[in-house]
Amino acid sequence: LPAIKKMEEVASYDMLDLNFGCPVNKVVKTGAGSAWLKRVDELEHYVSEIVKVSSKPVSAKIRLGWDEDSINVIEVAKALERAGVCLLSVHCRTRSQGYSGKARYEEISSLKENIHIPLVVSGDIFSPIDAKMALDIAHADLVMVARGGLGHPFLITQINEYLDNGVLLPNPDVLTQVDYARKFALMLIEEKGEYIGIRELRGLLPHFFSSFPGYKRIRMQIASSLDSKESLLNTLNGIEIREKHSQM
Repeated sequence: LPAIKKMEEVASYDMLDLNFGCPVNKVVKTGAGSAWLKRVDELEHYVSEIVKVSSKPVSAKIRLGWDEDSINVIEVAKALERAGVCLLSVHCRTRSQGYSGKARYEEISSLKENIHIPLVVSGDIFSPIDAKMALDIAHADLVMVARGGLGHPFLITQINEYLDNGVLLPNPDVLTQVDYARKFALMLIEEKGEYIGIRELRGLLPHFFSSFPGYKRIRMQIASSLDSKESLLNTLNGIEIREKHSQM
């Protein structure tokens, strides 16, 4: 709890989101992340204490349950609402599923009838069609984009346009993705420094070109040999030149 006050002193944010959905072993073995789903009473008390000390609204993210034999999403959702969270996100898989299989939106189709706070559906949102389907099946108020947004920032615009106006915007071309990638990379390097930034970008930048045929070699090159801001910019400039030449 003292960490919340410390965050409020050093960070600028509008909402404090508590992630009780992380399935990673190194997290759950400490009792954190999805492990909280096995301790509902303790979870409710813990979150209520956070809500009391936080000057910002508190939201939470959960999963369907720990495993197939303990799906307790409605019970956990009610407990979190009693604790005072203002918004609830549900990744529609169990902890034991990790990210395998399919998100099961139907598992929370009746959840909205049991709580009085906004419900956000999450899991397998890779397109505007996915977003609409998830909202319709789950009867949720909002949709959360997670892995689907890696390297595809325009997806948010596409989803909003489709939900608001029924219009399916085309995917961005390679040159647009190069521009997105360059802006993102430079911001990350500015925030984290070149050494850390470049190492994180090795795993992130290939996603910007994952949907384009003929770019497998370049994606592998980024992932394995990116070692400086200069090599980053040279690689992106090379992609840009290649694409412009192919359009001539």
